Amino acid sequence: MIGKSLAHYDILETIGSGGMGEVYRARDRKLDRDVAVKLIPSAWRHDERALARLRREAKALAALNHPNIVTLYSIEEDRENVFLTMELVEGQPLGALIREGGIEVGEFLKIAIPLADALAAAHGKGVIHRDLKPSNIMITETGRVKVLDYGVALVTHESKLTDADRTAGTASYMSPEQIAGGEIDGRSDMFALGIMFYELLSGTRPFRGEHPAAVMYSIVNEEAPRLSVRPEAVADVVHRCLEKEPGRRFASAAELLRALQELASTTGPRRGSAQSDLPAPEIQAAYDRSDFGEVCRALWVAQQQRDLSAEELEMLATSMMWISKITEAVQTREKAYAAYSKSGRNTDAARVALDLVADYIEKGAGTVARGWLRRAERLLASEPECREHGYLLRRQTAEAMGRSDFSRAMELNQRCGEIAARINDVDLQVIALHDRGQILIARGDVEEGTGLVDEAMTSAVSGEVSPMTVGVLYCRTMSVCKAIADYGRAREWSEAARGMGEPYAASVFPGVCQVQSAETLRQQGLWADAERAAREACDYFMKTGLENHAGEALIEIGELALRKGNFDEAEEAFRQAHERGHDPVPGLPLLRLAQGKAGTAQQIITRALSECTDNRLRRAKLLAAGIDIAVASGELSIAEAAVGELLELSRDFRCAAFEAHALMGRGVLELERGDGSAATRTLRKAWSIFKERAFPYDAARARTLMARAYIETGNKEDAKLELEAACKTFRELGAQPDLQRASEMIERST
Repeated sequence: MIGKSLAHYDILETIGSGGMGEVYRARDRKLDRDVAVKLIPSAWRHDERALARLRREAKALAALNHPNIVTLYSIEEDRENVFLTMELVEGQPLGALIREGGIEVGEFLKIAIPLADALAAAHGKGVIHRDLKPSNIMITETGRVKVLDYGVALVTHESKLTDADRTAGTASYMSPEQIAGGEIDGRSDMFALGIMFYELLSGTRPFRGEHPAAVMYSIVNEEAPRLSVRPEAVADVVHRCLEKEPGRRFASAAELLRALQELASTTGPRRGSAQSDLPAPEIQAAYDRSDFGEVCRALWVAQQQRDLSAEELEMLATSMMWISKITEAVQTREKAYAAYSKSGRNTDAARVALDLVADYIEKGAGTVARGWLRRAERLLASEPECREHGYLLRRQTAEAMGRSDFSRAMELNQRCGEIAARINDVDLQVIALHDRGQILIARGDVEEGTGLVDEAMTSAVSGEVSPMTVGVLYCRTMSVCKAIADYGRAREWSEAARGMGEPYAASVFPGVCQVQSAETLRQQGLWADAERAAREACDYFMKTGLENHAGEALIEIGELALRKGNFDEAEEAFRQAHERGHDPVPGLPLLRLAQGKAGTAQQIITRALSECTDNRLRRAKLLAAGIDIAVASGELSIAEAAVGELLELSRDFRCAAFEAHALMGRGVLELERGDGSAATRTLRKAWSIFKERAFPYDAARARTLMARAYIETGNKEDAKLELEAACKTFRELGAQPDLQRASEMIERST
């Protein structure tokens, strides 16, 4: 096969061979990377039942996304061959570490813990290896343990065991039940693991014989000599794995993992280097139950005695983020990155780099965020496909969205979703679905896009994804609803999501969500609640140093102050928002208009519109304010053009709120031209939309304009009714400038 090709894979050299087929190094021409290719034996190629089972089991194996299990990329078929493509793992087999007298306990635990973790992950997916042995365990050049060759693996929920299934494996590492042809489960793998553990610690096998039959006899009938190792608890763990009766072994690989982690927490160095890559079991348990304060306390105590491992630093950083120690979290995360990078663990380093991208975006440091993104791209460029590639694609999608390059964003999102499906990462699948919805909405496919957003949120509220992903999805959904002025949808999802974030009340998410929800509350007439949410969010972000989000909260505070007539407060809020990098439009030009500075207001809104050419949703909100400002400035042709553009955007995005604002602008223009009858009809339609969408402030403004139209046509009675209704709403809201204007109109019309 050397020098030949299978599909787009060029065969370079033979790596190994066995009963399950030949394994080759090959070059993947499409992705420009080396992979391992396992050619399935010819006897299988014409056995449809065997091939059907192989396909089913390959699908299950592809879902084993774990750093200590070799990644299965695909199963390929052509006219003559069936083959698997896998991650190419280079290093030395575990057998190379087996030496006379055995290895140190600390070195042993660094191998045993990831092995048990890998088995726990596989068994959790219903996959039993059945052929664990030193040649199927590789130690990479960076020290990473990798379990290889799931070629005779059994997917317990997919397959019925045949006699051949029960006896598959290598004689020296078979469990007694495998040799006897009995029922097997994950505890059979544990027995093989026990044999390898014994070899590593002693340098010899626990069961020996002159030939395979003699070895199997020893496995079934003889007890392994007691290991001479300290502490004794290490020997206890190994011998429990080697119990003849499966019921006397550990109940699961997860239980074995916990036992090994407990040993690691009491064995090894106390200073200078981490005692184990993995956090102690009690710290992991606190993290799993979201007790982030306890995690921070425990790891701080541990740090006084020894250096934390990269994994512990990463866990500490995430926990700090959850309890709003933002600056400390970012610093700790950078230490975790350095630790992973120093040990050559590129995938882990890239994962932390991607987290740092998000951290610096939250802090408003876009340049630094882009630097970390470029670093993540470089680290993953030569790594085999993994979940980190999916999250990298998601960040690249966001970059394309920022440029309004929707075709590129959709292409990247599609690739992200495909990786998520292949590795069975539910969080990434749901996030990719939500991102696709946002892309569709941004390019004008609102109905399809909101459908995908809703579907993703269903996964969030039903508990299918992690708490971090719930927070991301909720905040982004509120942002989408704001952009398309669909505050009803925002309210419904807020109610559905209520209570989900209780364990994370001290984290950044409630603050972000308060900012996102403040505009929704304002538009729905809940001004007191909106102001409270905006002020609490602003205080939180000021304390934690998240100036970017503080600017968003300040803009909302300014918008509320403007409507209430507190112009000095609005001025100060908009000024502070501008200092933090936010353009306070349309609030600032509307403030200038309210202060009687129509010309200044027109200059500001014209500048803002000229700069906002790519983001059509943002432009729509600017146009709504621009119409009022242009009319007040006497620029009726500008107002007419803005009305036409806003109506077009309302059709493109199927947005009733945009349509209502455009109709209100058209009604004002009809009033300016003296056509009170046409204005009445137009403004009533605008009022009807605002009322139906529960926008009380805008509905009351439309009533005021309708009253003006009625007065123009001599219908003072209807004008009075509209003004009284508007005054009632303005009074309830606290909209003093509007209330004063409407009250003065009542006085003049009577």
